[in-house]
Amino acid sequence: MFSYDGSENSKHRLSESVLMIDKKDIFNYNLNSNICWDKCPGGAGRSKETRQRYVRCGPERSVMRPSLSFRQYRGMDVAMLSAILALCEGLIVLASTRWFPEQLYTLSVTPAVTAIVMIRWGPWGAVPALAGSFVYCLLSRAAGWQYLVYMAGSLLALALLPVIRRVGWKTIRDRASYAMLYGVCCAVMMQLGRALIALCLGHGQAFLLFFTTDVLTCVFCAVAMWIARRLDGVMEDQKHYLHRVSREMGDGGTEP
Repeated sequence: MFSYDGSENSKHRLSESVLMIDKKDIFNYNLNSNICWDKCPGGAGRSKETRQRYVRCGPERSVMRPSLSFRQYRGMDVAMLSAILALCEGLIVLASTRWFPEQLYTLSVTPAVTAIVMIRWGPWGAVPALAGSFVYCLLSRAAGWQYLVYMAGSLLALALLPVIRRVGWKTIRDRASYAMLYGVCCAVMMQLGRALIALCLGHGQAFLLFFTTDVLTCVFCAVAMWIARRLDGVMEDQKHYLHRVSREMGDGGTEP
């Protein structure tokens, strides 16, 4: 061991040294120098010689932060997908209500995103379902009862969770017909939930309206699922995805 004082000689000796790198180690950063040390990629589970590699980082690197926890990753993933959904849904609502108000048929991306999140995170699919419905009602200047119809009715899509567990997300993803049918079912379940709540509130005229004006949404969901299943890690249970990536990187992950 030696003391590091920031001199060129110390930097040279530090660069010549070998650091034992562990998967959970966090190395301190000397704010008076331009050197920070990062974990060796794929170090855990490798040979002793491999674990003794080090990576020298430039001054542009900031203080190394601990890895995200599973809950933090899940929260960021759901929040990001919900934010993208809200943006797309907002643009579609503006297009249908202000730019093309005479168009009878409407399009919504909420069922498609909800279907993907249910595959990834199970019941957390309720978050984008509620977010998309809220944005639609807000920009459409909906009445109070319509908020209830859209937001609560959209949650009926969660009834597909037992189907996902029984059939298996792998089967749904690997078979194009299953994936497209799953997307259509998610859209239909949302429309059915909204229609039933509207009927219970005494707005029976809205019952058939949901099924006639949202035909494009069903088609869009089928196409979206067909595309999503071809993208790596999109329609995949995220616990399985993280373990798979860990194995591919050589970190010794096991099948969940």
